[in-house]
Amino acid sequence: MANNILPARTGEVSYVYLSKKLHNISVGEGVASLMVARIFDFITICFLFFVSTILIRDLPEIVSKIIWVIVGLSVFVLLLFLAFVLFGEISVDMIRKVANGINALRFPFIHYLLRKGDETAQSLKLMNSKKLFTGVFVTSIMIWCFQYSTLYILANAMSISLTVWCMIFAITFVFFTTILPIQSIGGFGVIEGGWALGFMIMGISKEMAISSGFGFHIVLLIFALVLGAFGLVNTYKVGLSSIC
Repeated sequence: MANNILPARTGEVSYVYLSKKLHNISVGEGVASLMVARIFDFITICFLFFVSTILIRDLPEIVSKIIWVIVGLSVFVLLLFLAFVLFGEISVDMIRKVANGINALRFPFIHYLLRKGDETAQSLKLMNSKKLFTGVFVTSIMIWCFQYSTLYILANAMSISLTVWCMIFAITFVFFTTILPIQSIGGFGVIEGGWALGFMIMGISKEMAISSGFGFHIVLLIFALVLGAFGLVNTYKVGLSSIC
């Protein structure tokens, strides 16, 4: 719920906070597990997107021209993630040196961030297991296949008829807006824009793409608010039981 309401993916902070409050997981471990999950989310989405571009016949010319730009940006973001996972301690040390060079270490907040960065790097180092990463990757694929299937059914219910791979290609634009920190409050405008862009590229009329985008967003917010409210109530009960 927090991710669907708060801007720029700041709702992710709620995961770290609740992990510490309810399960006594350190901030570093919470951030590390969140980073690993997001890395594999990004890998899965990019994989499905690139497979769909290969399998779609008669891909619009504009997409053929910009596809390598999208590939380059995706690889760049992925390499940044992987660099911190594999070389977290080195990355934090480099940031510390830069902060020291610009005399930023005099601020307590910078010290706090660097300390949490050290915790995250240590947690990532402990999590560096092929078995763990394989399990996370398989789980990520299953989750995203379910989400694609849900949106496929929803799009069909709104009279959008496309082949499976065309639908995957269009829906991916929505998911890119949800995993990258570009969301507005409530995702208004951004999510509809991603939905409309993807389906307009696939030949759906502008009016249908925009109206169905708003319909999809309303359904998404209803589910997020209902399930989020249930989660808040359950969290509150768990918190009370732990106090008692």
